[in-house]
Amino acid sequence: MNDTWEQEWLAQTDTDGRPNLIKSNTGIRLKAATYNVAEYCMKSSSGATKQHIWEKPEKLLAIRRWISETDADILMVTEDATYLDADGTKHGAKLLYNDRYPSWQGGWPRIRSRFPVIRPKKANGKELTLIEVKPPKNATPRSDGKSSSRYFAFGTAEIEGKTVLLFTVHPRNSYIPYDSNPKVGPVADRMNFLQIVFDLVYCLKDKRITDGICNLKNWDYVVIGGDFNTSNRNGYDPKTGKDYKAGEEDWNNLAKLRNHYRFDSANGGYLGWVTTFPDGKEALDNILVSGNVILESIKADSEWYPELYSDHVPLVTTMTLLDGKDATRFPDRTHEGKTVEKDLKQLRAWLKELLTGVIDHPCV
Repeated sequence: MNDTWEQEWLAQTDTDGRPNLIKSNTGIRLKAATYNVAEYCMKSSSGATKQHIWEKPEKLLAIRRWISETDADILMVTEDATYLDADGTKHGAKLLYNDRYPSWQGGWPRIRSRFPVIRPKKANGKELTLIEVKPPKNATPRSDGKSSSRYFAFGTAEIEGKTVLLFTVHPRNSYIPYDSNPKVGPVADRMNFLQIVFDLVYCLKDKRITDGICNLKNWDYVVIGGDFNTSNRNGYDPKTGKDYKAGEEDWNNLAKLRNHYRFDSANGGYLGWVTTFPDGKEALDNILVSGNVILESIKADSEWYPELYSDHVPLVTTMTLLDGKDATRFPDRTHEGKTVEKDLKQLRAWLKELLTGVIDHPCV
């Protein structure tokens, strides 16, 4: 990657890396949160219920209280399954979220929003709920029999006349290696997954790529939230009692990817670190924003642990979507007008394939 942008980027920040605009920015103020609810309503393939929500009404009430007190505009939830009721209906989801977040997109990773979310559509006109990222072709099956695929949800929200591209992502963690090839281990897998997300961000900015293929408007701002499973430290696996040394490599790789596209991190950026995975003392959850968004505060709601009955605690951040000339002071790297026609054809073909709902892992 060409890192000549870094000097320009640092010239616009204080010595601690905080953007100079943080004290004088104007624009759209938002509060966003991400939370891994830990399979609280997952049904197994056999039909048996796992940790049924109605068996833990105190968890339902705790989530409701947290939603009310946090009062976020956008909530990006991972491990957010569909089945909340004993009869397998969606009635419980309405009780839990819909009075505050009437619009949603996704499935296992899900976007919930106060603003109407426009869902992407397949070529046949059907709405696309999730993108499945299949495992590498040379991957060995997981020993627990579960799918090795990972998923992300995306859509756009119109906020005060601006188009905000939203993602909820959940790459796999470090404890579950499924590949016999060390070149496609957990760290490489996470980065390849996130590279797909950023490639999609790139495509959805350029009208020349999206015209006739994707129904979503080209974005003005981007917010990507979820359980990234990328740590700020070499971690400890409480399940096996062993250390794993993915943390430093994880974060360095994510930082390179993030910086290449001029995105900022709520967790691990100029606002510092907060722990969202208490057992491992790690910062696994994050919210990334395009460079024309200023992050103003970050908080891990650790006072809710373990009341929410999850191994994660929610991550909450406030931000401003910059307007006017301030918005151009942090140009996004994803749209520089340098795409050649040959690349356009390749990107249009890739985007069309992705919008079928299933995409191959790029590392094969």
